[in-house]
Amino acid sequence: MDYLDNRPVAALVYQRSQHFINLFVWPSNDTVTAKEEQLARQGYNLIHWNQSGMTYWLVSELNLPELEECARLLKQ
Repeated sequence: MDYLDNRPVAALVYQRSQHFINLFVWPSNDTVTAKEEQLARQGYNLIHWNQSGMTYWLVSELNLPELEECARLLKQ
């Protein structure tokens, strides 16, 4: 459990090699699956999507192709 923007969110931590991957999840007002967004900030890659009434943010310093693979697996 963590807080983002004063809201409680589920915070899951994964590891691939020496890299940590943080997944933040909370209920979304959108029930439609949104197109995935990708951002890079301060050395971190971020992937965001909405699916099945939930908002997902995946954050890591892991390279983008490997983080995209992680997102693909989580979406299944």
